[in-house]
Amino acid sequence: MKEFFRWWMSYVLVIFFLIHGSTCKNPDKYRPDYDSLLPPPPPPLLLSPPDSFVHMPLVSGNRLLISWEHIEDAEIYEIHLIGENHPEWTIELDTNFLAQNWANIALFDKYTWKVRAYSQKWEYYTDWSKPRIFTVSHRFPPPIPLYPPGDTIFYTDSLPISINFEWSMVSGAQYYYLRATMDTTFLFEIRVTNNHETVFIEEPGIYYWQILAGSKHWEYDTGWSPAIRFTVIKNKKKI
Repeated sequence: MKEFFRWWMSYVLVIFFLIHGSTCKNPDKYRPDYDSLLPPPPPPLLLSPPDSFVHMPLVSGNRLLISWEHIEDAEIYEIHLIGENHPEWTIELDTNFLAQNWANIALFDKYTWKVRAYSQKWEYYTDWSKPRIFTVSHRFPPPIPLYPPGDTIFYTDSLPISINFEWSMVSGAQYYYLRATMDTTFLFEIRVTNNHETVFIEEPGIYYWQILAGSKHWEYDTGWSPAIRFTVIKNKKKI
């Protein structure tokens, strides 16, 4: 009887596996249906800040808006940053902007950044965007006036007299503003692209001049240099 029972159970098990085994799925078929995923779109276009921008948080406010193009269906954006003196790090966001606080002076540095996007509808992340650079820095000091030095006196037999103003160059500056007053009366303000400019002075008197530097990449121009005084004196005619 026991032998018959064992035989019967073996028969039942064989029949069970023959019936149900044929309906078992290949384990490989449990993987996601990759055929339904779409290729990722092009990488996001970086918007702000512009390339080579210099952020000056102690002047303008501590937060710098970092933003990029919104990608349809994107669920996650990864922003990758690396400083010249800081290790790299990656931030995951579900928005296309980051308002980063740079108040800590220890973070002042030159950074490279790039962004990519991800969606469950895509086969993978987008490529990384083309990288950009921004710098977090103090406001740059103004140029140093060189000529004419303070309290210079110009004696002339005739007017106008030409004076060649010169000042130190500021690294990264794209332009300078030269400003002069006669006593307290505004005289002129000239924009130049080098560190010298010749100006004609038409009247005798006491003058003051100063200079600042700027760049389209800087958040702020330098402040004005201290005002430098010079005097123009017309010689008296001999009788």
